[in-house]
Amino acid sequence: MTSIWSRPIVFTEEMKNRVRKPLGELRHGDLDYSPELADAKPLVVVGDYTYKRMIEANLRPDVVVVDARVMRNSAEIPKLEGYEVTRVRNMAGVIEPEAAEAVINAVSRGRGAVFVEGEEDLLALPAIHALPEGGVVVYGQPRQGYVVVKASTKVKKLVEEIISMATV
Repeated sequence: MTSIWSRPIVFTEEMKNRVRKPLGELRHGDLDYSPELADAKPLVVVGDYTYKRMIEANLRPDVVVVDARVMRNSAEIPKLEGYEVTRVRNMAGVIEPEAAEAVINAVSRGRGAVFVEGEEDLLALPAIHALPEGGVVVYGQPRQGYVVVKASTKVKKLVEEIISMATV
């Protein structure tokens, strides 16, 4: 069976506009400790700034997806000690099959870090799609706060709808 992630997915403007809307609950302000996030299995974070805020809030995500960039500017390489790190390439505006596979594998194992050469933002989609029940993905919403996406059939179908908008 062919996965929806088996080919490069190049995002159209329509797709980019759709993913600019939060795929879960938008929470304003800084990320703070919460039992809801601490108890998520797995807790997945996509984005360097959000990962840094999680660590500062005494939350240790099970899965980390980062690219050493914040809002397209170079940032300090995040500390990933204790994580098995997979390095992948992923161009801006695209989800490359190898990058999606690395994220899906980490989420399926419930642990690991994916360090992206390129851009990691869109890799929240395969992370959300791979979430088991009880899992949560957290990613930043520029200049607004962060988004908390809980595993559900509804959100997985939303990801499939977005991916189906890609031209073959």
